[in-house]
This record gives sequence, structure tokens and C-alpha cells, in this order.
Amino acid sequence: MLTLDPWKTGDRARTRTRLRRAWLFGWAVAFYAMYTTVIGQDWFLPIYFAEGYLGVFKVLLAIHRIFYAQRGGTEELRGVTAMATMYVGATVSGIVLGSYAPVIGERNYCAAQTSATGLPPHVFRCTEVPVAFFAFVGAYWIIGWAVQWYQNRTET
Repeated sequence: MLTLDPWKTGDRARTRTRLRRAWLFGWAVAFYAMYTTVIGQDWFLPIYFAEGYLGVFKVLLAIHRIFYAQRGGTEELRGVTAMATMYVGATVSGIVLGSYAPVIGERNYCAAQTSATGLPPHVFRCTEVPVAFFAFVGAYWIIGWAVQWYQNRTET
């Protein structure tokens, strides 16, 4: 009998191992993207792709958390309000802390700010993106913990 649902076939360990490898690969690429945006490149396209990857990876982290909560791993975080609170709070903290990122050498040249006047820099870099990414991940974890703590406290 052929089933397409990996959670019902009995080989959960193999599926979990594949998911862990995929997440480890995703985190490795995310760290390389942050390295690329901080160190800088001679041309803008790697910076643009690194920024795009970090944005997509943030969304995938949020989607993974939603599916994990819906699967029954954390029953306290099943509410749409809790997920929206976590995502909006983390996004706002990423934007705010990203605006305070340091400038290394020449000015930052990010994808969202390509309309800046003047000549392009010699080295393209964008230090705002890694700071915003770390702020998003940290705030998402902290807000998730706080929502779970609050919901556990109000249930008793």
C-alpha cells in the first residue's frame, strides 16, 4: 500500500532526519548570506540575492512554527492571534533594530534603498539585513515564549 503522508508510513525517523538536514542547510546558507551582506561584494547582485534569501527564510521560519504548532507540538500556540502577534512583533523589532545597524566603510547599499543619490560605492554591503534578521529570529523566539507563558498562566 502506497501512502504519500510521511507521518503515517512508519518511517518518521528518516523523514525527521531529512527535515533536520534541510533546516541545517537553510541555516548554513542564511549565515553565508549574512556574511555576504556584511563583508560586501564588488557588484550588487550577490547582495540582492542574499537579502532576498534572508527574507524568504524568515517567512519559512514563521510557516514552520505555524505547522509545528498545528501538528500538536505546542498546543498553546494554536491561535491565529498568537501567531500574528509573534510575526508582527518580530517584524517590527527587525525593522527598528535594522535601522540602527552600523555602517562599515562606505554607506550601506541595500536593495530597498537603491534609489540613493550619488555614485555607487566601491564595495556593496548592507549591514542592516543581518541585524534585522537576527532581531527577527530573536524576537520571534522571545515573543513566542511570552505568549506561551501568558496562555499557560491564564489557563490555570
